[in-house]
Order: sequence, then C-alpha cells, then structure tokens
Amino acid sequence: MAVTTSISREAGPLANCNTYIQDLISIAMSGKPTAAWVRQAVQAAAAVTKRQYTTDPNLLMMVIQQLHVPSDADLNTPGLGSLFALMYMRALLDVFNDAKIAPSPVVHTQCQRHFQSHHLHTLLNRVITELLRLLPVAQTRLSHFTQTTLIIRFGLACELLERHLSWDFTTHTFEPSYTPSSDVDLSPVNLPAAWAPILLDPQVVPMLFAWTALAATTSSDHFRVPLHRMFQSLNLLSCAEALPRTLSENPAEQARATVAFCTSLVQGMHQLLAIMAKQFNGPLLNGIGGILRRIGHHFPIDTVLAHVPGFLEFLKDIGRLTVVSLQLHGKSEEERSWLEEAGQELLAMWARVASQALRLRAENTLPQAWGHDLASLANQIVQAFVHEKMSPPAEELDEDNFSEDLDTYKDWETYEDTLTDVATLARLDAATSAAYLASALQSTIQRFPTLSMDALCAHWEATHWLLLITGSFLADKAENEVALVPAELVAVPGASVRQLAEAMLQLLDFLCATPSASSPTVMESQWWVLERWVKCYVLADREEYAHAGPLLDAFGASALQFVVVRAATVFQQYGAESGVLTQVIRVLLGVSKVRVLRQAMLQLPEFYDLARQFMQGLDGFPEAVYSGMVEAIIRIGTAAQSGEGMDLVANVVNSISTEFAKLASTRDLQAPRNLQRLTRCLEMLTGVASATDISNVTTLAPALLPFFTAFPGMMTSVGYITELWPYVFDILYRFSQGDVFMVLEPAQTQAVLAAYTALAFEYCHASTTTTTTSATGMILEEERKAVLCVILDTAALLAEERDRTDLLAAVIGAWVALVPHVVHRAALEIPSVALTVARVARTLLVHHQPHLHATTWAQIPLAHVVPTSALPRVSDPVAAIWTPLGAVLAFMVRDSVVPNVVAAGLEAAALVDAGLCPAAAEVADELLATLVHVALFQRTNSEHLELLATAVVELAGKRPQALVRVAHLVAAQNPKAVPVLEQLVAATRMERSDYWTAFCEVVAQAKGLAPLQL
Repeated sequence: MAVTTSISREAGPLANCNTYIQDLISIAMSGKPTAAWVRQAVQAAAAVTKRQYTTDPNLLMMVIQQLHVPSDADLNTPGLGSLFALMYMRALLDVFNDAKIAPSPVVHTQCQRHFQSHHLHTLLNRVITELLRLLPVAQTRLSHFTQTTLIIRFGLACELLERHLSWDFTTHTFEPSYTPSSDVDLSPVNLPAAWAPILLDPQVVPMLFAWTALAATTSSDHFRVPLHRMFQSLNLLSCAEALPRTLSENPAEQARATVAFCTSLVQGMHQLLAIMAKQFNGPLLNGIGGILRRIGHHFPIDTVLAHVPGFLEFLKDIGRLTVVSLQLHGKSEEERSWLEEAGQELLAMWARVASQALRLRAENTLPQAWGHDLASLANQIVQAFVHEKMSPPAEELDEDNFSEDLDTYKDWETYEDTLTDVATLARLDAATSAAYLASALQSTIQRFPTLSMDALCAHWEATHWLLLITGSFLADKAENEVALVPAELVAVPGASVRQLAEAMLQLLDFLCATPSASSPTVMESQWWVLERWVKCYVLADREEYAHAGPLLDAFGASALQFVVVRAATVFQQYGAESGVLTQVIRVLLGVSKVRVLRQAMLQLPEFYDLARQFMQGLDGFPEAVYSGMVEAIIRIGTAAQSGEGMDLVANVVNSISTEFAKLASTRDLQAPRNLQRLTRCLEMLTGVASATDISNVTTLAPALLPFFTAFPGMMTSVGYITELWPYVFDILYRFSQGDVFMVLEPAQTQAVLAAYTALAFEYCHASTTTTTTSATGMILEEERKAVLCVILDTAALLAEERDRTDLLAAVIGAWVALVPHVVHRAALEIPSVALTVARVARTLLVHHQPHLHATTWAQIPLAHVVPTSALPRVSDPVAAIWTPLGAVLAFMVRDSVVPNVVAAGLEAAALVDAGLCPAAAEVADELLATLVHVALFQRTNSEHLELLATAVVELAGKRPQALVRVAHLVAAQNPKAVPVLEQLVAATRMERSDYWTAFCEVVAQAKGLAPLQL
C-alpha cells in the first residue's frame, strides 16, 4: 500500500497502469490469499485507477467489465469475477472520496466530480442488477446461497447500495447534497436525476423489500449486517422526496410518479407487517418504524399519501402495531428494548401525521372520513401510552425493587420529544383527550387514600408521568416568552379544557393539603405543569385571544391567588427541597414579567405574606433559591410607584444592606459562618440585579451602586477567596443587561464601569498570586474558568453597544487585565471562553474602529499578546489561537505586527486538525473573518497583503466553508473590496481545494467576469 500511495501521488505520467491493475487483481484471485491481502490488493488497484483517471477516465469501467461477465454460471459456481468486481467497485468509492490519494486537492476534486457525474450511476445500475439476479437464488436455494460466495456478493451489494444513496455529492455551487433538518436522519436526500430511472424501476423497491423480508426471517448470522444496511438504504430512499419529480417536467406526471413511489413503499411495508403478525421480530419492527417516520415527514397527506391506494387502512394496521409497541409489561428485557425504540419511531411518525391533519383541518381540506379515523387512532394510541405509564410492572410494586427506581424518575427534558409527540397526537381529538386526562387525574386523587406505602411509591411514579403528559398537552414549551394557547384547544369547547385544568389544580390542592400523599418529585412535576399552564393561559394576551374568552376567563385573579397560597404552603412543607422550590419560583418569575399580572399580584395580601415568610425564614431555605425568589419579589414590588409594594422592595434591599454592613465591620470575615452569611447576601443581590431593567433601574440603581463600589474592597478583605468571585462578576453582568445604560446618569454609569474594571484587575492579580495545593488546584481551576466566562460575557455585552466610548473604555480595561489569562491553556479549553474571546476581539475591531486611538491601544501589553520569544511558533498550541487576535487589535498602531499575525494564523490553522482545542474550528472561523477584514479595510502594503493572503489560505484550507461565507459577505457588502479580494487570490500562488476555487468564483462574479482558473 505504501508503494501504491506513492504511485497515486506521482506527478508524472504512469506507464502500463492497466497491466499493473490486472496483475494486482490476478494475484488476489489466485491461490488462497488472506482477506487482508485481497482487500489491500483491490484497494491498490483502485488507487492506481484514480491516479490514471485524468488520462484514462474509462479505465475503471474496462476493469469492471473484464472482471464481471454476467451469466447464469456465476450463480452456481464460486463466481470470483463478480465478487472481485464488487470489491473493486467498493474500493473505487473509497479512493474517490479520499483527497490524500491524489497529487493535489484540485486534481482530487476534478476526478471526484467527473466520477460522480459519469460513472457513479453506472456502478449503481450494476449493484441493482446484482441484487435482482441474486434474489431468486436466495429464495429458492437458501442453503446453496449461504454456503457459497453468493452471500458475500450479497453483503457487498447491500453495502454499495447504501454508500451510493448516502454519497456526499461535490457540486460547483458547493451546496450540501442534503438539506439540513432539525433531525439529521430526516434530512432530504438529493439524488441525481439520472438515478431516477434506475431506482424507480417497478422491480427495484419490491426487490429491496423482498430482500429485507428474507433477511428478517432467516436465522443465519450472515444476514444480520445486510439487514441493517438494507433498512438504511430504504430509509435513505424514503427521504428522496424529490427523486420521482425528476422523471418528468409535467406537474401532473410528477404527482403520479410520487404517488407510485409511495405506493411501492407502502406495499413493501405491508409485506413486512405480515411477517410481524406471525412472530415478534425486534429489528424488523424497528426498521418499519424508521421507514414510516421518514415517509410521514417527507410526503404530505393531502397531495400524496391520501392518493396511495389503501393508505388509510394501512394506517389502521400501523395504529394497531403502535399500540402493541407501547405495551411493555410482561415482555423480556430484549423485547422491551426493541419495543421502546420502535415505539419512539412510531410516535414520531404519528406526530407528523397528526400535525399535517391538524393543518388540513384548519384549512377545511381534510376529508371527513380521514378526520374521523385519524382521531379514533390517535385516541387509541394516546390512551395506550397513558395506560402503560400509569401501570408500573408488578415487580416495581415490591418495595425492595422500587427503592432503586425512586431516584431515577422520568424527567420532562429527557423525554421532551416523546411527550411532545404524544401531546400533538392527543390534540387531534382535543376534547376527548382532555376528558380522558381529567378523569385520570380525578381517579389519581381518589386512589391516594386507599394505598399502602409500597403501592404509594408506584403511584407516585404513575402520577408523575400523568402530570408530564397533562402539562405537555395543555401548553407548549416557553422559555423566555409567553407561550401561545394551542390552537387545537381553542377550537374545542372551553368546558373540556377548563375541566382538565381544574382537575390539575385539584390535584395540587390535594397534595398541599395531604403532605403524606406526595413526594418531592411529584410536587416538582406538579409545579412544572403549573408553570406551563400559567404562562399559556394566565399570562395570555386577552386582546389577541379575544375569541378564546370563555377558555381564559376562568383563569384570572382568583387563579393567581390560588397559586400564591399554594406556593406559601409548599415553602412550609418542602423548605429544604431546592428542586421543588426552584420550580415554584419559576412560576412566580413568569408572573412577575407581565405588567398586568404584576399589578394584580400587588393587590393580593397573600403575596405580601409569602414575601415576608420567605425573608423571615431565610435560614431554613437552600441558598440556591435566594436569587430567584428575590428577583420575583423585586420585579413585582417595583411595579408599584409607591405604597406597600415599594415598601416591600425597600425592606428587601435594606435587609441586604444591613447584613452587608454588619459583615463589613466583622473582623473575622473569613470565618465559615461569616462567609456563609456573605454568600447569602451576594445571592440575594444577584436577584436584585436580575430584576433590574430599563423600567426600574432609576429606582434600584441608587441602592445597588454602593454595593458595586464596595466590591473591590470586600474582595481584598476576604483575602480573594475564590468562591466569591463568580458572585460579584455575575451581579455586574446581570445588572448590565436590559439596556440599563441608556437611562443611567453618567456618574452612575462610570461607577458601574469603574467597579467592573477594578474587579477585573483585582481578580487577575489575585489569580496570578494565589498559590494552591494539588488537592484544591482542580477546584480552583474550575472556578477560574467560570469567572473568566462571566467577565468575558460582560465584555461582549458592553462591546455590542455602538458609539459608547465610555463602555468601550471599560471593555479595553478588562481586556488588558485578562490578556495574560485568556492565553492560559486551562481556560481556553472551555469552548465558551474561546468563542467569547474571539468575538469580543472581532467586535472591538469591526464595530468600534472609529473610536480606537493609538493612545488607547498603547495600553495593551504586546509582550503578553504577541510574545516575541514564542515566534514563529508558540510553545502552547492552544494559546496560539489568541496571538493573532491580540495582534489584530494592535494592527492599527503597529503595522509591524502583521508578520506575527501570519505566524500565529498558521498555528491556529494547525490546531483545527490537531483537535487540541474543543472550539478550535469555531475560533478559526472568527479568526479567518478577522484576517480578511484586516486585509480589506486596514492600510496594507504589498508585502503585508501577501503575508495576510498566506495566512488566509492556510487557515481556509482547514476551515474552507468559512472562507466561502466570508467572500460572499465581503463581495455583497463592500464592492470596493473586490480588488483586494482579487489581490488575495493572486498573492497565494498555490493550488487550493474546491472551496478555494469557490472563493475565486465569488470574486470573479463580483466583478462580472468568468470564473477564475487556477
């Protein structure tokens, strides 16, 4: 192989290539060589074929034809010619995808493009022909088939088919061969139009399903891998939604071809379902689910699937299969594993079908029969899912077996996709689903008093799942905004939805009134449902949902009062459970962010009681809940211009100030008890800072500024204790959000920025001088990484403000302090730190160029940014990324740093392949854009331009996609930059990959010229 690789890269012409290839294959076919030798010999023959491809592109087809002469004889004899033809074809796919087997990247790209456009479809046709010829033998003489080389030929053909369908096509437009999807395995597969007559031949799809059925029903181990590959091929084919349309330009013909294609897929799955009806087959069940999910995703009901003969009856069969897949009790561990995986696939398919049906129903285009049958199927599947989750296996009712599961309750994030699928399906018949879930909740309440402790544990699990399903059905997920009321629930009579909400609230009322009947996990999931419900219904815009008035009118001030009263009860009963309290606080925070509801909360005496209960019982609550609860109190309290609400805010701030003042006068501030009190103060201050926004900053700023100015002295007093740094920087970061600097007085802004800059210098000084033992070193490193992230996030936040030289000065000050630390390997291995550093540097250069002066940049310690002792190579490869960023910032002052930019740019390019930094690729993208920006917009001479071009080319070789993106942006936004781009092309004097060719094409197109030739 070493000799072959050398030949494949030889620049000069090769003689007697055909003879050399034939000798390699002849040696492999003679005697009994080992499998490794055969594979290497065939691979070598393919490599030499590629090397000779530019001279003789038809050589490969000649070799295949010499090896494989189809006849009936090779089905009864060893048929080594056909076998080696398939092996040679597989090797061709390998070498034409390997850029290393070519004299240069450009030659590889040219060969690959010609190969995929002129020969790939011919190889595909041979693979399909081979599968068609082998099928009758396997069906009639299975023992002969499995005991000869025919089984190997079948395996190779399956592999080749899969690799053809998943081929990543290189195109002149450099578009991916698939369209990105939120779910990668659902991405549309874009196959060439020349393949359509081959793959859509009436024999092909039935043949693939026939092979699948044979492999699934044969116990021989020879069929395991081919079965998987066959399903992979069918999955890819099911994603080729555009392939049938390439057969004709007539829309009617395209529609008929698409329906015919889907019909063949459905008929093939009917064959597989018949096998499943006789005997359980895990791989077959999972494969059916995968194909169905892709068909449901890519082919619409109204224009395609509804026209497939018998498709509705087919869906009914799939519905019954889905119900069976959801019934896990009494199954073996292996069967449960297959059923769970297949159930997820089928639920995803049904969710897609339900989404399309809901859309068509809203447009009044869903046939009545379809609507009725789909709703019936949806009810069966949803009820089967709920019944399964609420009926724990008998072994779990045993206390000994249940104790372990108690710590592994299902989580709404872990099972988010499944819950969303079930909710979508349930909304297809929302009234029936709401009534069913309401009845289940009421039954749950009635069962609690009758259960023993052992049964109670299992009932908690069932209740937990019922709450997750109810919450997903009632409301959609909303993180930072108010969720929309699901249109499907608005369209049904409001009584059914209100009944479900009331049942959910009755369960909460029962659990609060009967603490012995609940558990922390059940209570937490109960408040998770309440959070979704509050955001969706209580926080709903009444004007936007005027048509849903009957649905929302029941959830007004009385609902808020109910929530607050139950929140107070939970704080009493679960005061030590941070998970439960955090979920309760999320509900209160959601209410606090809506102006109308803030005003409503201020009218409730129960809210003031809850706030006082929290402030008076701080010692009994976990520190993790201080920040969120204080934020909710401050947000609601500051909605009042005066009165009890503002008194509440003043009491909270004064209590923090009083405690802070006591600690300031304490001599032994480093004592554990005092540090705990100080941490509590900082947690609460974090809540106040988080509650600050443009509407209340004038009220809160006077109270917060004394803390900010005291922070540097405080950190000195505590001896730079590391665990306090994240708090102080996080408080400043949270305060800086919400456009507060737009309304602060200049003196207040300067006070905040001075505290930020001073703390940055103090932290860097403390971090440099602190010595640690090996036992605490790892903990300190983690804390330092967290602090760096917050400091950099604040710098990025301030840098985004345009035309604010005061904010810019603070960023520069923090940057100067951080320079020695952001080149620290332990910090830069955090992707968030790496990316933030790159973006801050680029933002400073691109957005604030008019405000950058030589006097300012003179402050940057270039000895740290560009260490001369480290050039031309930086000793720490991770730190090499940051050298060019610092040098670019100094570029406007000292042109002499351009060579340093280049040297460090080459180091950064090498990092991408080395994988030494998790964020190296993303940072390389930022660096590439920055270097191009320097070349285009800063003053350069010809020498520096050529140096920059060298760095750009080297970096683009590692991140070529970014180069094309940058070129497009530059050419579109700054036509004057086109000549400089052209100079960059000319300055390289080297051949590049296909992406570099695309860069040249972008430049040429911007000038209105023909594509440049390298």
